[in-house]
Amino acid sequence: MQTTRTLALAMFQYANDNNGQYPDGASSTEIFQQLIDGNYLSDSSILFVPLPGKVKALPGAKLKPENVAYDVTSGVDARSPDDLPLVYLTGFRMDYHAGGNAISLVKPFPDTVTSFEVWFFNHGEVDSAFDGLPIAYMSNNAFVRSFSTGGHPAQYTPDGYGIVPNVIGPEFDPHGRTYRQLTPDGVLK
Repeated sequence: MQTTRTLALAMFQYANDNNGQYPDGASSTEIFQQLIDGNYLSDSSILFVPLPGKVKALPGAKLKPENVAYDVTSGVDARSPDDLPLVYLTGFRMDYHAGGNAISLVKPFPDTVTSFEVWFFNHGEVDSAFDGLPIAYMSNNAFVRSFSTGGHPAQYTPDGYGIVPNVIGPEFDPHGRTYRQLTPDGVLK
């Protein structure tokens, strides 16, 4: 959660220096490279999470998609709504509408929860998942949105993909703007 907030604050600082325009590009990898090149981020290892297919970037090397474990929202500027997700862990499809969910891109979606300590000390080598999706919003707040709500078990789509409910608040108003999700590889279609 703190990492997503740190990344969002770097994007906010970039926007302060660029007339309210947040960094944009063809992928989250490209956006994070802009932040590194502009000295808004000093260490590319912050972008690494030991997910399948992810490796730490070599010091001083240009970022590659396999070095980045975060997605970003594209089309953002200083007027974007506070409840717009800005940075979040990759592997989910974001629904950019009021009351929108995040849907996992892998199945079967794990329903077992692992504590951070177990996950960390096993170097990410466990067969379970966190009980939520870390997200930083335009408001500069960050939260872990839970896979389960109100004591109910995790939810699934009819075809078995996990749902993180209500990652976007019910009052969300995009003011006629369209936002796109950028993964480390490009626009999520």
